[in-house]
Amino acid sequence: MKKIIIAFIAVALIIASVFGAIAIKNKVSEKNGFKINATSSLYEVVDFYNSSVKTSKDNQNFGLDVTTSVKLDEINSSSKMLNEMLSAIMGYQAGDVRTDMRSFVFENGVDTHNTEATPFSVIQPASSYIEGFNEAALLNQSVLFEEDNALLSFEIKNESADLDSVIAAINPIIKGQTVTDKSAITALAPNHSAFIDVGDIMSTVVDMLGISDMVNSSDGDNKENKSASGSKSIGINGGECVIGNTEIAAYADSDGILYSVMITVPVELRAGFKLMNNVIETSIRITVTQTYMFNYS
Repeated sequence: MKKIIIAFIAVALIIASVFGAIAIKNKVSEKNGFKINATSSLYEVVDFYNSSVKTSKDNQNFGLDVTTSVKLDEINSSSKMLNEMLSAIMGYQAGDVRTDMRSFVFENGVDTHNTEATPFSVIQPASSYIEGFNEAALLNQSVLFEEDNALLSFEIKNESADLDSVIAAINPIIKGQTVTDKSAITALAPNHSAFIDVGDIMSTVVDMLGISDMVNSSDGDNKENKSASGSKSIGINGGECVIGNTEIAAYADSDGILYSVMITVPVELRAGFKLMNNVIETSIRITVTQTYMFNYS
């Protein structure tokens, strides 16, 4: 996916540098009937993406590959021992990436292998259209054209929530329960929640990093978790979760048919970790990337 996007951007930049970026992009967009061009406002770009998401969710027959990767970017505290222990507990070294892929074949609006999966429930935001958004919370829109297609992107500004609220909201998901009232999850990051399933992102981080027990120690009981060696104990003394500036990049045609979507979500846990009666302020930075590849027969 990255190679496709890089190649596409390279071609677009070469065209722009030779013929003049705005003039060429505007002519291409007008020729192919696009509702957006290189000078479109942020609202117009995002509105086009919203319409494309709805078109895809309403599509009845297509294939979809969803790849989710989680990368541990950094564990940072003043204690080398704590950094190593946290790495051992999570089973990750800084720079490690783990990837999960799911494939769907939708016929008449349901997956042929799992009738509970539909385009509406699988495509972000899960089980919802993009019904509205706060334009002030978005930035950095761009539109690049190549023949009959466009690569558009924008970012959602960072949001944060205290750790106790995060754990209370996502615990049912971690335990495998169906959450019908998502208001608590939405409240964690309302601007992100308009576009992505925040609960899915948060629970993916906790689940794929294997830190469910460790994070749940922040529930006020000051529980402690054993390190991999069992010789030391670690507890969490409050903190916050930050969803950083999130980029959404989509490849679509003038009819709003999506061919790919890449969502890149940086997440940071800032907390006081208790080690041998000392509370050490620590940051764990993670990047979650979800890529959607649409296959039309």
